[in-house]
Amino acid sequence: MIIRFSLLLLIATFSLRADDSSEVGQTMAEQMRAGQPSKESIVYGTLQIRAGKIKTDIPAICQVKVSQTNWETIYETGSINETPAERLVIIHQLNQPNQYLYAQAPAPNAPLPEPKPISAAQAAHPLAGSDFWLSDLALEFLHWPGQRKLKDGKAMGQECYLLESSNTNRVEMDRVVSWIDKESFDQGSGGLLRAEGYQGTNLVKEFSLSGSSFVKVNGEYKLEKMKITSPLKKSQTTLKFDLSPNK
Repeated sequence: MIIRFSLLLLIATFSLRADDSSEVGQTMAEQMRAGQPSKESIVYGTLQIRAGKIKTDIPAICQVKVSQTNWETIYETGSINETPAERLVIIHQLNQPNQYLYAQAPAPNAPLPEPKPISAAQAAHPLAGSDFWLSDLALEFLHWPGQRKLKDGKAMGQECYLLESSNTNRVEMDRVVSWIDKESFDQGSGGLLRAEGYQGTNLVKEFSLSGSSFVKVNGEYKLEKMKITSPLKKSQTTLKFDLSPNK
């Protein structure tokens, strides 16, 4: 009887811990989703796509618009060779799902049509043939139903919280593990330094920053580049921004 009671107590303790980790994970994801930018901005950059010996550079623009009710992140890529221009608008609203508007020119050098609404599932699609999916740029995984805090770790030499996001209904990628800088997160900002996306046990893609990803501009540190790798495709894309003062 004593052994049985102890076993039941042990099971209950593990269940409580699992529930706690899920509750904390949901709170963490909610705080990450609520990270509204303080001001509007526009930066020019380049999508640097590397697949084997093939290298492709595509001009890109990232713009942030802020209103009283929501904020928008807009990505636009230029036309190059056989790749037509694309435009992605991500509408963020507190405690609401991401909204996507997307447009692709019918042919290289053709004008962009008006962006039209697409679903989150349709947003699991490469931007301009790169390793960045439209949904990656929106951090769509932070809206998935499963959110669980894992044991803390390190990335870029920084102490990090680890968050596991899961969605069994997704076929292309059903789990993401994120490394979130503790100091930045505790101060109310995002702090995502690294993320790994899995389908089952297969690593589908890996997002990462590095120590050289930030530069100081007018006394303020700004993100200069971010990288995403697709091990199965053996390809890599770096989104690099031009942060020179005259831009």
